[in-house]
Amino acid sequence: MVRENAVGVTLNPWPVIAPAALVVLLAVAFSIVIDRLAARTGTGLPEVVTV
Repeated sequence: MVRENAVGVTLNPWPVIAPAALVVLLAVAFSIVIDRLAARTGTGLPEVVTV
């Protein structure tokens, strides 16, 4: 099925690129929100200091 539509992807790549980019954007946004929430509430992983 992918091989049959390979020509279509080269002619119009946005139907493939847009959802992939949105998934990446959503994952990064969730990661940032969770990191800030963990830092604010103190439930994150402890900082490791190496000397």
